[in-house]
Amino acid sequence: MKATVVGLGREGTALARYLAAQGDEVTVTDAKPAEQLSGEIEQLRDVPVRFALGGHPAEVLDGADTIYLSAGIKPHQPPFAGRDNLSSLTALFFEHCPAPIVGITGSAGKTTTTTLTGQMLEQGEKRVWVGGNIGRPLINEMDQMSADDLVVLELSSFQLNHLKRSPRLAVVTNITPNHLDWHNESMREYIDAKANIVTHQSPRDAAILNANDKESSALAFRTSAHVLRFNGKDASLKDDRLLLRGHDSEYEICRAGELQIPGRHNVDNVLAAGLAAFVSGISPQAIRDVAIRFQGVQHRLQLVRELDGVGWYNDSIATAPERTLAALAVFERPIVLIAGGRDKHLPLEQLADEASRKVKAVVLLGEAAGLLEDAFRAGRERSGGQQPAIQRTADLREAVCVAQRAAAPGDVVLLSPACTSYDMYKDFEERGREFVRLVEAL
Repeated sequence: MKATVVGLGREGTALARYLAAQGDEVTVTDAKPAEQLSGEIEQLRDVPVRFALGGHPAEVLDGADTIYLSAGIKPHQPPFAGRDNLSSLTALFFEHCPAPIVGITGSAGKTTTTTLTGQMLEQGEKRVWVGGNIGRPLINEMDQMSADDLVVLELSSFQLNHLKRSPRLAVVTNITPNHLDWHNESMREYIDAKANIVTHQSPRDAAILNANDKESSALAFRTSAHVLRFNGKDASLKDDRLLLRGHDSEYEICRAGELQIPGRHNVDNVLAAGLAAFVSGISPQAIRDVAIRFQGVQHRLQLVRELDGVGWYNDSIATAPERTLAALAVFERPIVLIAGGRDKHLPLEQLADEASRKVKAVVLLGEAAGLLEDAFRAGRERSGGQQPAIQRTADLREAVCVAQRAAAPGDVVLLSPACTSYDMYKDFEERGREFVRLVEAL
């Protein structure tokens, strides 16, 4: 079989290695030239693959039996539109994975929920594999898996797009506008992609949906699986208590005040993960043990340091306005917000209005700086107030320096960009690491 892998990132590199091991004749293509992909090429130095870099040559695509698109590559645009031999690492993994899959998606919270779910399931007797969009392709580890294991996958809308299989247990944290630049500016197309996590389930499967989120809850009408709801009848926050219900009983996970990860959105994440673990046979006590000791994951409201009475927080994962809004809701202290990057064509009005109430200064950078400045100025005018002060900068280094001058003891400096990183960085993780390095050097 002749296979063409499009995109030489984490997925493409892992998939090329897997396909070559299966005996396929593999060609890897990427729009970037070879000099920008030296690290990725080195990872495949011992693998019999051919490279066609700096574009996607027609002969490489036309001669392939199957074209595997990495997540983020748009299948509806040339030179891929109209081809009937497109596939993906995710589709291949679902087809061949011997273990039951727990799939987790959402516009926000899916990485935290995936990490929590994995750690909670590890309290049971099964071997647990955690991967997917969280940054760990698992395809080259399938030969080590068995039917007695469990796989927990974080799944993005890119990975779910056109997927023809669904996991045995699906979790949908929420669905709000995101990645519309990728989904043809269509919220309906985005929702349809997310819905594939439940669409192909059977009555033997289960879907965990968010009763407080309209689009997540509505997926109950698109699945044959048994539906459970957090923020609803099966798991909820009552007063300060996180509760699970099942087996004709009610179980307390913990008090919200016992959680080490801040914010109401993280209560949702714990409820979703706890319910997924509970229906998978994990005890309430084991779920509690994980919930109260979990300190979060990097680049998600990560406290970098306290310096001169100012708290510096890395929330580089916030690549959409909705995520930045969730971060703003966490803090009672005055906020200096660092935002900007590449726009995803999402509404900014709600973020701008909240910033006029909670943010003393906004420091902007990246391609979307002008768009964000206009939005924040409009929000300030609607509020009739004087904040936030707005300043544009050339890069993250300058943004950190400007934020330091704007912050006073008792304030928070929050990197929560509301945009992707692709105009300046490889991904949000690289952006977050650079922020941490700059802040630690102050």
